[in-house]
Amino acid sequence: MPVNYRTIIGLIAGFLAVPVPVYAVEMLLNRSFETPVGTANGNNFFATLPNWTVNPSPVVTNPVNLIKTFVGYAGLPSAPPVGGGIQYLDIRNAGGTVTQSVTFPTSGVVSISGWFSLRDAPRNLVGSIALINSSNVTVASPTATFVSTEPLGLWKQASASNIAVQAGTYQFRVTMDNFHNTDLMSVDYIADAPALVIDKSANRAGPLVVGDLVTYTYTVRNSGNVPLANVNVNDLHQGTGTVPTVGGEVLQSDVAPTGDTTDPAIANPALADGVWATLGAGDTIRFLSTYLVTQQDIDTFQ
Repeated sequence: MPVNYRTIIGLIAGFLAVPVPVYAVEMLLNRSFETPVGTANGNNFFATLPNWTVNPSPVVTNPVNLIKTFVGYAGLPSAPPVGGGIQYLDIRNAGGTVTQSVTFPTSGVVSISGWFSLRDAPRNLVGSIALINSSNVTVASPTATFVSTEPLGLWKQASASNIAVQAGTYQFRVTMDNFHNTDLMSVDYIADAPALVIDKSANRAGPLVVGDLVTYTYTVRNSGNVPLANVNVNDLHQGTGTVPTVGGEVLQSDVAPTGDTTDPAIANPALADGVWATLGAGDTIRFLSTYLVTQQDIDTFQ
């Protein structure tokens, strides 16, 4: 959703920049299941898993199985996901879920990911992850699907990107069958950071005389990471004549993802009204205005 406010820009000189630090933050703890560390190669059984809630079905004693990999272990995945560490998770004798709560301090976008493999034998099977909001609504639930014709030991990723979230606490859930291995879960969060970079230039420099017409060009780039709505430029002009009216807007550049900048003037320049409807992240629009030099300007600014 666009940041829904009118952006009024006061320009006195040529350049205004609003820098925006954009950082991705990993929200999950113990996401590659390295704590506790298995004491032996192969199966290592524990009652609990730090930072995670384990819900096996049926309930079993010591349901957490942290598999510490070594060459020759049955069901060892052939190529662990990069960053997955020395062990991965299985739920002992059962399927079930493992969950962790994450809290987003502001609205933003989230990417979620998790890796699955199979143990014992090739089979048709689906592993899934999900992000669930405080109203118990699933906002994303990607899957990793295996078929019986695939060789044992592959890692497959379930992932979804650019999920819009509001501030609040969410649940990240991993759903596993009895025959799944799981590793390297991720909830990657980027907070909304609206910002603009603006440049103003004139088509002529001094000296000027009475009656000279100066055309100003204003380029406005969305340097933030979210769309902006109702972008408007207001020039705080120092001339003594009629304050220039900024308008004549056109789309100057549309970077990927394309199509997220919208305004009636794109299809019909005659509909330019001085306000740009939606400016996508990274995109640039251009406004124009004119100013007629007065005798008082010459007298005051010579």
